[in-house]
Parts: sequence; structure tokens; C-alpha cells
Amino acid sequence: MAEIQSGLTNDSEENLRYLAKKCSEYKDDELSYEIIRECGRMMYDYLPEKNRQAYAKSVQKDDAWIEKALEDAKQYTCNKDYGKALELIEGVVKKIEALNRYTDDSVSEYRIFSDKFEEKLYRFYFNPQRTVRTPNIPYTELYGLYADLLFESGRYSESMTALGKGLQWDPVDFDLTAEYIDCLKATGNIEQFYTQTLNTFKIAYKPEQIALLFRNLGYYFFEKGLFSVSYACYIKSAACKESAVAELRMQNIETITGGQTDAPSLEMFEQYSSAYGFPTVADEAVINLMLDCAMHYLDLDQFVSAKYYFELYYELSHDEEIKETIDMINRMTT
Repeated sequence: MAEIQSGLTNDSEENLRYLAKKCSEYKDDELSYEIIRECGRMMYDYLPEKNRQAYAKSVQKDDAWIEKALEDAKQYTCNKDYGKALELIEGVVKKIEALNRYTDDSVSEYRIFSDKFEEKLYRFYFNPQRTVRTPNIPYTELYGLYADLLFESGRYSESMTALGKGLQWDPVDFDLTAEYIDCLKATGNIEQFYTQTLNTFKIAYKPEQIALLFRNLGYYFFEKGLFSVSYACYIKSAACKESAVAELRMQNIETITGGQTDAPSLEMFEQYSSAYGFPTVADEAVINLMLDCAMHYLDLDQFVSAKYYFELYYELSHDEEIKETIDMINRMTT
């Protein structure tokens, strides 16, 4: 690519002809797919603005049917017409898989992230060496809805397969991972359910996510007959984020134990954590990454980004010094 780029000039039309010629020259190369793809991206950059806009509109038009089908499937789901929703989304999934428009190669990989920190997590854990690009097709949303509908139909194995495909596009997607854990629960794979719950702390970065994971732990220990440990996990879950589910579970345990289960002390909770090998808070690596990102952007005077990461950190830590920093940024940016 460096060799090809060295032949470019300041003449856009000449560059377009030159790049098209290079695509032809390298069509039989062992890396032809990657080379032609990169040349295509450069050709787009040299197109006149009106041609770029036309191309963008063409792509949007080609993908409009996907967005329309997704919205229709959501509406069917809201109306509890799960059969129609499943039939529609299943057809979409088959078509986009047949298109196979976005494929990782030795130069690029295609990933979808729900927000900025999710991408930071991906880079932290996977350290991608290729250029990370975003596809135009909402694969994670499509596979997530498809999996939900399969789950509602009792097709748990197929739901897990769909979730696995969604996670290929975003390996740190918490929602897809949580749904996968639900499938393990529904199919009675209680030990895998527990192991996957523990592993998912590595990608949980919001209070409601941490709360859900502690509810999962509460369910696991309840199934094991360890009611005190289960009760402690539900209390921890409710402390992270209030939940009617956690409250009902605690009431159920109180009924079973005849009201003998009391709220555990912090020391007791930590003893349970040590004895059974589960965490007491969000993963340390996640928390440190948040703070590192916040400080990085603060040092660059990029206050909007710094505030975003400080707020994520504060939601988990409730550190008053961080709250003061957020207030300071608010004063500086208003």
C-alpha cells in the first residue's frame, strides 16, 4: 500500500484512474482482497463531493430495508405478535448473512460498539492490531432481537447461536452476554451460568449491569441451598441498583428460612466473597480504565470526554473527590 500510495498526485481524476489500474494489476495477488479494498477506500476519498454524497445515499438506500424490517419487527414484538416478528427478523438475518458484506481481513476488522467506553474495553482486552471499522448494518441489534424472539419461542440453543454471532461483532456487549447467560439458566446449565456470570464482571461498567450480575449470583446460591449467601448477593444487587426482582427474592428467602436471614455486614459479605470466589464490586481493571481515560482527556483539556468517563467512574465509586472534579468541569464549560 505504501508503494501504491507513492504514485498518487494532487490530481484527483488522475488518482482515480491510477487506483483503478492498480486494482487490476493486483487482482491475482495473494492479498488482492485487502489491496483492492484499500484502493477502493482511497478512490472514495478522491471522488468529487457530489459523487460521494450520491454513493452515501445509494448505500443508505440499499440498507433502508434492513432498518425498516428491524423497526417493523420491534413493533410486532411490542404488540406481542412474536410469530410475525420472528418470521420477519429471521428473513433479514438470512439475507444479511448471504450478503456477507463486511468481512475481517488482514488490514481491517469490523466491530460495533454501543458507546465510547465499550470500545475502550474492547481495545483494552483484545488489543486489535488492524484498523477497527464500523459496518453500516446494525448486526448486534439484529442478532439481539433475533435471539430474544428465539428465546421466547423456547428455542434456546438457536438463541445462543444467534447471540454468539452478535458477540462476534461486539465481544464486550454486556446485553448480548447477559442474554446468553439467561439461556444457560433456562437450559439448566447452572455451573456454566455461574462461571459466565463471574466472567462478565470484566465487561460490566454500569450500576444496573453490576446489579444484574449480583442477582445472578443470588439465584445460583439459592439453587445451591446457600440461602444466607444468596440473600447477601441480593442485598448487594439492590445496593447497586434498586430492583423489584431482588426484593421479591429476598422476601422469598425470608419466608423459606422463617425470617432467620439477616442483612449481612460488609465483613460477612467479604467472607462469602472470599469463600466462594465472587467479587464484591466492579472489576478493578474496568474501574482503573475509566479513571485512566478520564485523566487522559482532562490532561488534553478535552473536558466533554473527561466528564463522560468521570461520570461513569462516579456512578460506580461514589467518590466525592470525583464528584468535585465533575462539578469543576461543569463550571468550566458553562
